[in-house]
Amino acid sequence: MAEQERHIKEPPTTGVPRTERRLTEEEKERVRRAAEQPNEWREPNP
Repeated sequence: MAEQERHIKEPPTTGVPRTERRLTEEEKERVRRAAEQPNEWREPNP
């Protein structure tokens, strides 16, 4: 799985900016939603 992730992170030079921008935008949205939502999956509150 790590190898596949590396390939996805380092796409061909033909679509580096587009893919990188999309990944960053998606990651930012995920981080924002995760920050807003409680971290139950991380540490279940008693």
